[in-house]
Amino acid sequence: MAAEESQVLVRFFTKLPQELQVPDTEVAVPSSLKRYGLSQVINHLLALDPPRPFDFLIDGELLRKSLAQHLLDHGLSPTGVYGFAGQGSCLASFAAHPGGVTAAAWLPAAQGSLMLTAGKDAAVHLWQLPAAAGATGADSKIKAGFAAVDGPTLVSSCLGHSDTVAALATNHAGDLAATGGWDGKLLLWQTGGLLASGGWDHSVRLWDVVSGRAVATYNGSKAVYAVAAAPVGSSGVLVFGGADTCIRVWDSRARGEALSVKGYAAGDSWLAGLAWRPEGGGGTGSEHHVAGVSHDGSMRMWDLRTSVPLGTVKQHANKALAVTWWGPHTIASGGADCKLQLYELLAEP
Repeated sequence: MAAEESQVLVRFFTKLPQELQVPDTEVAVPSSLKRYGLSQVINHLLALDPPRPFDFLIDGELLRKSLAQHLLDHGLSPTGVYGFAGQGSCLASFAAHPGGVTAAAWLPAAQGSLMLTAGKDAAVHLWQLPAAAGATGADSKIKAGFAAVDGPTLVSSCLGHSDTVAALATNHAGDLAATGGWDGKLLLWQTGGLLASGGWDHSVRLWDVVSGRAVATYNGSKAVYAVAAAPVGSSGVLVFGGADTCIRVWDSRARGEALSVKGYAAGDSWLAGLAWRPEGGGGTGSEHHVAGVSHDGSMRMWDLRTSVPLGTVKQHANKALAVTWWGPHTIASGGADCKLQLYELLAEP
């Protein structure tokens, strides 16, 4: 109850017309107030009849909780003086989807000023919006404001539905989105994070999914046929291989090729597939153990702390093309002989 009965000094300001501006002075209000309560304060100060609702921004973020909870969530002291921008008009308007916008969702602030929209054109768009105007002053005095903002930038378009996209939702982290449409499909999209690729141009690239730009590139001397990203916790570490018959580990966070890339012998045939070993019990995965398959039909397993494979098994009568793990103790490989082979680890590597 103490938090609800406490007072907070606030200052209201806006870029709305003059008749909706209150004096730029500090006002003590209960910290339990939310948007509706603050709107009542503004209506009282302006003697508006009929009353009208307002929205309130703190450092560019809409107030959707009590003042006390907002201050607590953002680590702000209740003894400071806080400025709030009240709004009652549209901040921006832009064309998003021909035929109509059917769903929209903001991504978490940690992802940046990003918003997803869906429409009757069967498309899902990811937009970069300009950050709300605002500044943070000294002595814990937070000033927040807003103005008409420029139109957003279309970052990417997700095309997978064949009819109107009717529903859109994101997970709490904001890196996955789900959409449902009139075509009867439920689709999942990745909206953030990094993606690794390798190609016949001899390069391995690490991509920012949101911007669509390569953030790091390694240029080799042979075509790359297999790339695998390290488990969570080793972001930026990749293992790859291909026509040079070596498995290589690239730490894209390190500076200089001598520090960032290490090579391991992998036989005499081209590498076709690689996979990191997962951990059991919901762990994040192994940082050291990798399985790989080659065109000579063999499957090898490496401990990246040593220079030679832990073991080699040759079960395929033709090229081995794919490899994956089924839990931490079973490996599956597939090949041009149309067979799927399963291997069980008899001892903990």
